[in-house]
Amino acid sequence: MNDQGSAEHLSSSLHRLQQDLEAARDEINALHQMLEDLPEIFERKFRQRQRAFLDHHEQLLADNKALRERLYLVQASPQELPSHTRPALPGTERPPKKRLRKWIGDLLGHK
Repeated sequence: MNDQGSAEHLSSSLHRLQQDLEAARDEINALHQMLEDLPEIFERKFRQRQRAFLDHHEQLLADNKALRERLYLVQASPQELPSHTRPALPGTERPPKKRLRKWIGDLLGHK
């Protein structure tokens, strides 16, 4: 190869290396930006899951209160309750497992 061809080859290689270096720097900058954003992303995701958990907890408390009130009415003597206020005994059906499993899966982030 002559000197001019060799110089052109070196210039072309240098240009390619400079482009690669610039691309690597851009990628590093993008990764640094992602690292800076991660705490906010995790905090937001945690708050979303926490809100779902707290909503479910509030619902459970309300259900518990309603069941306690119903139990109180069921345990009261028949003389204490007018006939139209006597509650029916609860059914023997089991709680819906699918809904509970879905809720737990959603809470843990499983799809």
